[in-house]
Amino acid sequence: MEIICSHVNTDFDALASMFAAKKLYPQAKVVITDKQNDAVKQFLAIYRDTLDLTLAHQIDWSQVTRLILVDVADLARLGEHAQQLDKEKVNITVFDHHPIQEGDLPAGDGLIEPVGATVTLLVEKIRKKKIPVSPFEATLFG
Repeated sequence: MEIICSHVNTDFDALASMFAAKKLYPQAKVVITDKQNDAVKQFLAIYRDTLDLTLAHQIDWSQVTRLILVDVADLARLGEHAQQLDKEKVNITVFDHHPIQEGDLPAGDGLIEPVGATVTLLVEKIRKKKIPVSPFEATLFG
């Protein structure tokens, strides 16, 4: 199973980055924790039915074979679910804009670069690959 996820207390960069990553990894599930910041909670109250999301507690984390992390490079920031990963068999890809800290994971085939938002890194890849983006997705990415 391939999943895309971000840190607990999901903010808009994390949410937008998860859906931008989904454009690059269409076979992966977007997984969100039950903890979001207030603005994202309000957004999801309106658009949850529009977004293909899976809640973190619905995932069998021991079955994850590929983990695409966005807006975070530290497994500890994923919450308790990260402890259930079989790290021996998980291929991890990281897209992040934060400065590298001790204990952070390497990017793998992702990208860690100091830009204003992680979604920027992903949108650049989407544009290079000429992947179409809907008006709703463009608004979310913005």
